[in-house]
Amino acid sequence: MVLRQPDPDHGCKVIYAVTKKCLDLVPIIMELIHWGAKHVPGSNAHENLVQRFEQDPVEFMAQIRLSLRKENEANKE
Repeated sequence: MVLRQPDPDHGCKVIYAVTKKCLDLVPIIMELIHWGAKHVPGSNAHENLVQRFEQDPVEFMAQIRLSLRKENEANKE
């Protein structure tokens, strides 16, 4: 799910990157966050995420996946 690699520039640092398997879990994780917002009173910790998800779930998840892919690519450089 998450790759752990040593940072080539800093020996004491570690770089974490998500795998394709992790990206495939984005819709499930978002559904769980959405469920929690609906069924746990006073739970507004992820209110912004839930609102964006409710407006357009497909587009929102595509944005999340793209963001994670870009972050992975940036960590490879």
